[in-house]
Amino acid sequence: MKLALLCPGQGAQAVGMGVAWTTRSARAQDVFARASEVLGFDLLKVCAEGPAGELTRTDVCQPAILTTSAACLAALEEEGRIDLGQVQVALGLSLGEYTALHAAGVLGLEDAVPDVDGAVVVAIVVHPGGPVQELLEVLKVCLVRIQPELDPIQG
Repeated sequence: MKLALLCPGQGAQAVGMGVAWTTRSARAQDVFARASEVLGFDLLKVCAEGPAGELTRTDVCQPAILTTSAACLAALEEEGRIDLGQVQVALGLSLGEYTALHAAGVLGLEDAVPDVDGAVVVAIVVHPGGPVQELLEVLKVCLVRIQPELDPIQG
């Protein structure tokens, strides 16, 4: 089975996000526990209870969205509904690019969560020939393959 992921960006946050995944998945709980340890606060509690004003702060919502997305993927994989090893392409809207890189195995959760707005970008820029470049090459190939299917849609 071919699998493509589209990961959400900033603005997708909502009080209560992540709760459904963590109540049914040990792997999702582990994702939140690891992120909380790195961040130094209980991220799941903020996601579950808010307040909304705190959850919408950039320094909270960005790791919260990335972590919730990673927890969702972990839960779906634990349930056997997806196999991240089958991902053909992973894309993200803004912040979602980091979730896509995490899902593709390029960034570990502990590397992506602490400062999705700064430190990770530096790591990507410093290593342009590394796995990120390989991911970009895969994306180019995927886009070339789907272009003929997009042409009729684009008119």
